[in-house]
This record gives sequence, C-alpha cells and structure tokens, in this order.
Amino acid sequence: MSEPLLCPKCGALIGKHLVRCYQCNTYLMGSRVDSWTTAFLPEKAQKNPATSLLIFLSLLPFLIVFLKIGPSSLLSISSYTMTQIGATNSALILMDQYWRFVTANFVHFNALHLLMNMLGLLALGPFIEEMFDYKKCFFIFFISGTFTFAIFMMLTFLFPNIFMSALAGGASAGIFGLLGAGVAGARKMSGKKDLQKILLKNFFQNLVLGLIILPLGSTVLHVLGFGLGFLCAFFIPAGSGSLGKERKLFSYSFLFSLIIVVLSFGFQTIELKKYPLIISQESFKSRLSECLSINPNLENNDPNSLNLIKEKIKTCEIILRIGVNHPEAIVNRLLYLAQDYPNLLNKEKYTFYLERMNKLLKPAL
Repeated sequence: MSEPLLCPKCGALIGKHLVRCYQCNTYLMGSRVDSWTTAFLPEKAQKNPATSLLIFLSLLPFLIVFLKIGPSSLLSISSYTMTQIGATNSALILMDQYWRFVTANFVHFNALHLLMNMLGLLALGPFIEEMFDYKKCFFIFFISGTFTFAIFMMLTFLFPNIFMSALAGGASAGIFGLLGAGVAGARKMSGKKDLQKILLKNFFQNLVLGLIILPLGSTVLHVLGFGLGFLCAFFIPAGSGSLGKERKLFSYSFLFSLIIVVLSFGFQTIELKKYPLIISQESFKSRLSECLSINPNLENNDPNSLNLIKEKIKTCEIILRIGVNHPEAIVNRLLYLAQDYPNLLNKEKYTFYLERMNKLLKPAL
C-alpha cells in the first residue's frame, strides 16, 4: 500500500492529481513559475496544455503568412518565404542562425501539410500527456524536433548528392518523437505490451506510407524524430512523478524549452524586420538581378552614389537571407562591394561565411 501524499509546505493530505493544495494553495505540479505558463490558456485547452501550446505555435506562423500573402498560401508557400519564416536553410545555418533548428518545427509548406500534422498532434499529444505529463510531453517534442533538424542538416553536408535540398520544416519530426516516446513509455508500464505493439505498428505504417508519397528527406526526419523521442522517454520516468525535485526538474525543463522557442521566434522576427517578406517571384528575380548587376561608375564622395551602393548591399543581403541556390555567389558579390566601400559592411564576417560555404556546400552545387 502506497504512502499518503502530503503537501510539502503545510503537510496537508492531498490527492495525486491535485494541482494546488486545498489548504495553503501551494502549486503541486512543479515550480510556481510553471503555473503561470498555462494560466492564459482557455479552460478547455488547459486539459492538455502541451498539445494546445504546440498547435498554437504551429498555427501562428502560417496565419501570419496567410494574412500577408493571401489564399495562395493554402496551396503552397514559396521556398524563400518558408526560409524567411524560420525553415532550416543550409547557408543561413552557416551564417549562425542556429535558432532555425527550433523555428523549423512550427512552419509548414501549405495548408494540407499543417492540417495533417495538427491532426497527428491532436491524436497523439493528449495520450503522451497522460502517459508522462504535459511538461515532459512538450520537452520531448522540443528535443526530438530540434535535434532532428540539427542532425538532418549535418546529413545534408555529409551526403549532398542524396539530400540536395537543405530546406526543411514541419512539426512531424516532433510528432514522431512523441510516437517514439509512447513506445518507450509503454515498455515501462506493466500490462502495456499490446499498446507498444499498436504504436510500433502505427510507426511502420506511417513509415511505409511516407516512403511512397513523401521525399526521402521527410522519411529521414520521421525516423530521426522517432529515435530521439524514444531515447528521451527511455530516460524520463512515466507518470507525473513525486511532488518534490522530479516535478520541479521537468517543470524547469518545460520552461527552458518554451523560453528557447519564444526567443527563437524573436530572433527570426528581428530578421524579418531587417529583410521583409518577398512575396512575388518577379520581385525576387528583380532583386537578384539588381544584386548581381555591374556597378555604375560612382564617385566615392558623392552622397547619392553612396546611397545607391548602400541600397545594392541591402538588396544582396535580402536575397542572401531568403534563400538562393548559390549563396556563395551573393557573398562573393558582397565582398566585391566591400573592396571599394569597406565601411559599409563587415568584410571579415562575410569572408568567414564564404569559407564555411565553400567547405560544406560546394559539393552540393
């Protein structure tokens, strides 16, 4: 017979699933700060906070693009727009935009892509929250998705002939991570062997379907996500745990993950303010042509000439940050401009970026 649970602050007898002590109102599910993170959610959403937060974070970028571009985004979002809202891009990762490993989990290429992933979250998220708890569920999704995109980016450098496109995004890596966590969790619980078989069967069915209808890169993302989710859950205890250090540990892990997600979107927002969304393909092509065009004969001391060069530099930087097939050509162009106008951009920074690109991206070009 298990020992009765007592409030760690006042010693009152409490229930296992009680959120707050009925006597002293102490928050029992983790840290006090943890209780604030879900307080803003609607009452229905608070039943499954992690699932609700993940769906909200996935819908937000798509909604912004829809309001900016219009109904055409329902069918397809261009690769350079996807790059601007946070998808992984090999050149930009090499330019120290590592937050894209996080934001990539919440951006989607079209409405169908978003819908399928949200249905997967709705089906799997509440189940994983019940098996572990919502903080562990969010943390497993975060770790599975983020590290999956990081590993996949390394694979694009190692096998450029197989993974020609380094642009990637979507919640499916994290969702497969939750599926892997379910398999690992079922192993720990007595009488759950049938559940483990069902989850494994679901994984292999999705894997085969993905091999038939999805690019190879997507299938690799799914396998990586599943494996990372399984490993995470292998070391994470199932259930909500004790009232002491364990709950606080995962409470802080959840808060850390959520803060990193918010900061990552913040960095991407700063990028958008510097280099706003390019919507039309014609605008993209005209800016690319302007960047690569020959410089006119300009006087260095002429303010109008300097303004024209500043505009050209800004145009090249915009093109570089919305994704091109040959980023090293744009960086070379910027370095060429820096020879005559060294005060207008950081030559050392772009020289370093070019060395990285030539070393890691050249085989894929």
